[in-house]
Amino acid sequence: MDFAQVSAQISLLLQSDGQGVRRALALADEYFRRPVAAVVRKRFPELPPDDLADAYREAFLELCQSALNGQVDTRRSVFPLLCTIALRRATDRARRAAVEHRALSEVLGPVARALQGTGVGRRWQALDAGDRREVMQLIRVAVARLPHRQQEVMAAYVRGYPDTECMEALRQAVSRAAGGEVSLAAVKRALQEARQKVSAFLREKGYDFGEGPEA
Repeated sequence: MDFAQVSAQISLLLQSDGQGVRRALALADEYFRRPVAAVVRKRFPELPPDDLADAYREAFLELCQSALNGQVDTRRSVFPLLCTIALRRATDRARRAAVEHRALSEVLGPVARALQGTGVGRRWQALDAGDRREVMQLIRVAVARLPHRQQEVMAAYVRGYPDTECMEALRQAVSRAAGGEVSLAAVKRALQEARQKVSAFLREKGYDFGEGPEA
């Protein structure tokens, strides 16, 4: 069947009983998965493959729920609807990734300073998108290896960024997460030690972004 025939068949099946709806959804997944992924990839060329797959899967699950509840307009092809949902999901993921990338960079003081045009910064800028994603994944691994309090501080910083650039705001966030008051000195010390450990881990993996003041 060509694209138009598939769309028509799906619309017809969606008007039938539960078994017909499930058949329609199976056809939609079989014939529309690649075209929908291509639409999302065109809009978000740097979206990681896993995020692209997740965006489609979430969109398809939403379509399934709507179809099984009789909430899909059977007079129209479900392909544009599936694309719209997938693009919305991909947009959410791209936004979260951008915020996370910025927050993690700020957490890593040496990396953030490196982005300001020093010699070290130029080495970061020279990394391609794949290497940058690898660095951010390494950061996640490094954070997971930190002591509990340092993980709490890092997690609170990222969740509350940019408000948690204020150390008092960060202290309050850490205290809420810990279920009791944590001193400002303890929070500052944990953040500093976490930065140092994550930077050291990156150096071990071949990514030396430097420490200390700008050159």
